[in-house]
Amino acid sequence: MSEITIVDFKPSHQLWFEQFNREWIEKFFFLEETDQYVLFHPQEAIIQKGGAILMALYNNEVAGTVALKKVDEDCYEFTKMAVGEAFRRKGIAEKLSLAAFERAAQLGASKVILYSQTSLEAAITLYRKLGFKEVPLESGVYKRADIKMEIDLNHVWSNKTSSRRQKVESYNKHHHGSSYEYQDHENNNIPIGSSRLGPPPVWKIHFRPYVPLHLFGRAMAGS
Repeated sequence: MSEITIVDFKPSHQLWFEQFNREWIEKFFFLEETDQYVLFHPQEAIIQKGGAILMALYNNEVAGTVALKKVDEDCYEFTKMAVGEAFRRKGIAEKLSLAAFERAAQLGASKVILYSQTSLEAAITLYRKLGFKEVPLESGVYKRADIKMEIDLNHVWSNKTSSRRQKVESYNKHHHGSSYEYQDHENNNIPIGSSRLGPPPVWKIHFRPYVPLHLFGRAMAGS
């Protein structure tokens, strides 16, 4: 069974962080000065300035990445999202996105923004499905950007809690005697890194090992 794990960035991940992002940027655009600084010096550009970088492992192989660049105490920029070509359409982009939302909330953010290009239709579709809304675009950020989007993290947690509760309740109706429980995020062991600066206001559903998780499926199949 394939497994996707989200872990914190380590210096040894820099080559993958750069490679995955260069693939898509140079395919459609060109590396801007800001891109070069972030890709070549991710710890200095992102982490040391209060942000975070997450890496996706697919069956223990490095498969994708996303960064959170600190804008201010309440807002982080969702940036440098990329999935390796061999690992696309496996749900990795969505897993990275949701892990990034959780990390942003842990860092104290209430809002996440992003800049993109409307010609990247698959990416825009994913962002809208995740809950991003278009907002006015200011100039001077990225030359290639023609759209700015943002998401209210409180809205994300509200929707996730409701959706997951509904899945559990539906499962229980059709599988009498099955055992489930709700566990607070603080007591759950979620592999998105060791930094715990305060749990976001969200409940996680914990299923006992014998519950057939495949019945619930993945939220999305695309990346």
